Amino acid sequence: MTKVVFEKKGAIFNSFRVTGHTGYEESGKDIVCSAVSSLTIHTVNLICDDLKCDATVDNDDGYIYLSLNEKNEFAELLIKALEKSLRDVSKQYPRFLKVEVKV
Repeated sequence: MTKVVFEKKGAIFNSFRVTGHTGYEESGKDIVCSAVSSLTIHTVNLICDDLKCDATVDNDDGYIYLSLNEKNEFAELLIKALEKSLRDVSKQYPRFLKVEVKV
């Protein structure tokens, strides 16, 4: 199972951590993993490369972490959109993806 934890300070999303493998299908055929990876990597790239936000990023096999080091409303909005998108995926595949928000 993949677990995604978003952290908020008040109403502001400021970080997320993705851990684990979904286990939906074997590597290369796992559509749930593909969806999670595409959404999260796209979000990281937008925040870091396009918006040039100061953020801490760590990426390894089965692990992605991003934390904003500065306030940026566009980056915060992207993280919020990622949370909504991943919740939609988890509703379709609840045994393979868990999304939570820590305040």
